[in-house]
Amino acid sequence: MDGKKGRDDVRREANPAITSDEQMFEMICKTSSSAILYYNFESGKVRTLANWDFFFDLDVEREEDFGKIPDFVEEEYRHSLQELLYAERRGLTGDSLTVALTGGRWMECEATVNYGEDGKPLEKVIRFKDITKFKSQDEELAYMAYYDILTGLYNRNYFVRLLGNFVRWAQDDKGVVAVMFMDIDDFRKINDGLGIIVGDEVVQQFGQFLGTLQSDQVIVSHFNSDLYCIGIHDPVRERSVEQIYRMIRERLKKPFFLSSGQELTITVSVGVAEYPEAAQSALELINCAEIVMFKAKGAGKDSMQYFDVPILDEFLQKIDIENKLKEAIFHENFVMYFQPQYHAEDKKLRGVEALIRWKDDNGQMISPAVFIPIAEKNGTIVSIGTWVIEESIRIYAGWKEKYHASLILSAQCSITDK
Repeated sequence: MDGKKGRDDVRREANPAITSDEQMFEMICKTSSSAILYYNFESGKVRTLANWDFFFDLDVEREEDFGKIPDFVEEEYRHSLQELLYAERRGLTGDSLTVALTGGRWMECEATVNYGEDGKPLEKVIRFKDITKFKSQDEELAYMAYYDILTGLYNRNYFVRLLGNFVRWAQDDKGVVAVMFMDIDDFRKINDGLGIIVGDEVVQQFGQFLGTLQSDQVIVSHFNSDLYCIGIHDPVRERSVEQIYRMIRERLKKPFFLSSGQELTITVSVGVAEYPEAAQSALELINCAEIVMFKAKGAGKDSMQYFDVPILDEFLQKIDIENKLKEAIFHENFVMYFQPQYHAEDKKLRGVEALIRWKDDNGQMISPAVFIPIAEKNGTIVSIGTWVIEESIRIYAGWKEKYHASLILSAQCSITDK
């Protein structure tokens, strides 16, 4: 500003012997990214220092000009800034405030007032600092703390917190909370066949649709990959589980149009659990809904399954068997049975078929019909198959050496991609 620069030049001409401290002070002010406003109550002296022109296209020559500064900020902040500029009127020694400038930037304002022994204000300094960059970073961090980057839905952690609120409300008013746990069917085929970029786009578009179902009583989360979760407080009428599921199925009748020009139709499997019938906490509700979602997938996909106690018991039994199975594989706690095979014509023995059997630590025989499908799903069938071949050949070799028997050994192994 020409006026301010001219006054500074005049001051330098009138005071050629500026001390080194004053020079240092001026250098600090010039290199500061803040703007500083100084006011002396006794002399009425006003000075604008440092990076003043960056913030305000305004000459402040007397205290009355302070009232023009709020015109540079958004209207909702003007009254608060006006109070900060005159902090001494409230007897304050200091005050601070964050405001938005009309140009879209953010500014931190800080006032400091010095008082004399008689309690009257002597001088005050008001500092203005540009915090737009930090504000943007804070907003980004806050967004990441609550929302999923890909879909814009609530992330898992924040969803669990909000669902916990729903459960507490339901406890107070003896209401109901429903959780719908959802998975895109055959999503791995989309990723493997069309690529993860296409997979992400499908997840994003479907998530954006689910976001339209959200309200004060309905919250939607993207957990990870192709998993979503919907929480409903007081699930009745238009926000009932059945109504929301119908809306989802109606949307999925139409394809998703991808940026590559492809059209893709998907189906989903949904598990539903309700408070207080299925569980007493948010995490338990989610776990129960997830369990019955897997039941829906096992029943043929593209369906919705409600929680009931037998489903949970069956799931827990499978988990127990799976854990015991891994331990049995590690310790090789299996036994081989051999079933004889005869020629149909003359009934003579032609060979034996090797059959694996397993007793758990309690001596209970667990049927292969139970543990083999579990082993095929979790991949331990490969280790079991290797053990069956090696053990049956070892036993057969011992028989042949001892009895000189010429028999056929049959061993059937199932190896699947987990």
